[in-house]
Amino acid sequence: MLMLEAARLIDTGSVEFAVDVGGASGALIHALMKQNPALRGALLDLPENAAEAAKATEALGLQERLSIIGGDFFAKVPAADLYLLKHILHDWKDDECVSILRNCRGAIKPSGRLVLIEIVLPDVDPPPYATQVDLTMLAVLGSRERTLEEYKILLATADFRFTSLTPTATPFSLIEAVAA
Repeated sequence: MLMLEAARLIDTGSVEFAVDVGGASGALIHALMKQNPALRGALLDLPENAAEAAKATEALGLQERLSIIGGDFFAKVPAADLYLLKHILHDWKDDECVSILRNCRGAIKPSGRLVLIEIVLPDVDPPPYATQVDLTMLAVLGSRERTLEEYKILLATADFRFTSLTPTATPFSLIEAVAA
């Protein structure tokens, strides 16, 4: 459900090349490519995950428009005018998030933008599911869920400017930013 809603909500009409950063099997970028038949892009994930993404891409007939790149988003991301990071930043501590975002900022095309898909904690009284996910992230990875203000700080530190927050029918929201 999230992928279909994200594909509906993320405007790719003027996007020439999108990169799904840490895209796993490619569900998000596949959904966007189905929505926009002109969209081209790449999925960047660790080499051990790239084979699964390549199989899924071929099964959907998208291999002519989507490159699968085995790599490390802490090292380098390909140039693009749209970066997609779904469930990525909540896995990492703040300094690591900034490193990922700075790599995107360094490669982004002048009119490009960034879309984060994450749980956004309210400032007070988070719902029980959000508290549970937050505690799980802390216990398992030493990371956490964040408020919108915390995401804005990460974005600003990496030289991005927050532009919008779009809630979905799921616990996740779309956080959009452009180069500052």
